[in-house]
Amino acid sequence: MNITTTSKVLLLFTALILAACQTAVPSVPSPIPTLPSPATSTSTPIPFPTPTRFPTLTPSVTPLPTATLAPVTDFIKGAWFVDWGLGPGEETLDGTQVLKDIIVPLGANWISLTVMCRMNVQDPSGFECDPDDDMSYDNIRRVTQTAHSLGLRVALFAFVLDVAGVPDNWSANLDYGSEQEKWFSFFEGYAGELIPYAKLAEENQIDLLIVGGEQTGTQKQEAHWRAMIDKVRNVYHGPITYEAWCDTSGSVKWWDAVDYIGINFYCFPLSHSNTPSDDEVKRNYLKFLQMVKDQTAGWDRQVIFTEIGYESIHGVAQIVPFGLTPVRLDVEEQGILVKNFFEALKEFGNEDQWLKGMFWYNFTSSPYIGGMGDLNFTPHNKPAEVYLKAFYTGQEPGQLPELPTQVDETRLENSYWLFSDQLENGTIFGPWAGNGKATIVPDPLKNRGNVIRVDISGHWDGLHLDLSPVVDFREYDFLELYLYASKYEPNLEVWSDNFKEMIERPWLYIRSYIDREPLMNDSWHRISIPIDLLFPADRPGKISKTSSVYFIHMWPGEARSFSFFIDDVRLVKAVK
Repeated sequence: MNITTTSKVLLLFTALILAACQTAVPSVPSPIPTLPSPATSTSTPIPFPTPTRFPTLTPSVTPLPTATLAPVTDFIKGAWFVDWGLGPGEETLDGTQVLKDIIVPLGANWISLTVMCRMNVQDPSGFECDPDDDMSYDNIRRVTQTAHSLGLRVALFAFVLDVAGVPDNWSANLDYGSEQEKWFSFFEGYAGELIPYAKLAEENQIDLLIVGGEQTGTQKQEAHWRAMIDKVRNVYHGPITYEAWCDTSGSVKWWDAVDYIGINFYCFPLSHSNTPSDDEVKRNYLKFLQMVKDQTAGWDRQVIFTEIGYESIHGVAQIVPFGLTPVRLDVEEQGILVKNFFEALKEFGNEDQWLKGMFWYNFTSSPYIGGMGDLNFTPHNKPAEVYLKAFYTGQEPGQLPELPTQVDETRLENSYWLFSDQLENGTIFGPWAGNGKATIVPDPLKNRGNVIRVDISGHWDGLHLDLSPVVDFREYDFLELYLYASKYEPNLEVWSDNFKEMIERPWLYIRSYIDREPLMNDSWHRISIPIDLLFPADRPGKISKTSSVYFIHMWPGEARSFSFFIDDVRLVKAVK
């Protein structure tokens, strides 16, 4: 959208009024908290003073007059705000609850919004950005306005992630070598998609624009990157950065073209043990912090860890962040990495302000995603969140969350069965979206009669139960089932619909409601999911009469074929 001459005059008039107000009531930057040292420690906390050798960058558009908006000079305590749940439709959650009740109390002062783009290596100029419409222009505007009203600054990350035809479909592996004609087409197409987001960032006073990331094969194309960044600066006048993949920042010879050096800081091996110790993890963190600082020292630019985070998977300290098999839940190991990152950062020091801040990966737009049974990156409701909050707020770490407990079996009554030894009450079943396979077989452990076997062959495979007649879930208190897997731990999400529309949000990971750890111990596990979480109270009058239930597997790493088994699926009322 172009700004008319009249609009410019109005903006100038508004800016003069705001400038007068700011002169009358100057803002005082809040101090940056540090993670408290243990009582026995003698290390000096990081003071994080206001930087002096780096210029303060301000957008050309006057910032919103929000009293609590974090000063631009503050250390960035960021949270990736993943766009799940921000898609179109009245039934989706808009993320306001998470911003207000989770991210602000976390102590964060920034969020990062992400627009994903796709392309095919055979078509260098053919880009498709935001194909799922989760981060539409309207959603970016709405979330930015909400974040600013809560005192959160906003970074917008627009980059090519999926490239069909290269190894692992990963953008880092895109490289046209010496074929300059293809490079020209690539950057022309890239700029064509990026510039509208840069205009959107300018018009909505977005505070930082991240113009790309994890594109290792493109980083040597210095002239192309400089030309594209110049085009971006013609329409967006706030600070800009690019995200290099972990240890590849040295191949970027154009850091002076952006305002910060962006690095994702989570692909370094931190342990050689299945049970990493605090000392080993902290020692390796210190080594990699020094490496990053040395590699970036000559650019007179502060560093931002544009991504840092870890899956809740056993062994993640050894090979991070993707591809671990077998996949086994381990929220404690994730917590060890988060805790010791901040301990190492405190010891390493930041007196010279080489580090501007970080964005922790990730928090979603649903308050129900996370928990002690979730294998994915989010720290929410895990030990990792406790340590992250301690650093961001400058407080002592709070109490760690406990493993979930099961509802007492004696409190359950009035079951509505979907499957026992056979399908019940008119229920029919099949594989989700026709992928994989679902069959009724004898229990492989030989103690539960017939069970449902689900064969997984790729992402998003799972089980689909059609209910006939339609069932009002709100008449019950729990969705209960038994789960068994002998090879890889299923990370199952529960969805439902009512013929007319899918209830895609909230997603619930059933590992959060399991009765014991680990899942792969040659035994069945009882799972009881509260109906209140499937149909939250803040959505009164919304869909509860359900025609279908889905148990869909979300891979936390590289896909592997395996099977899991489900038995005794029922809806249960509890004794009041």
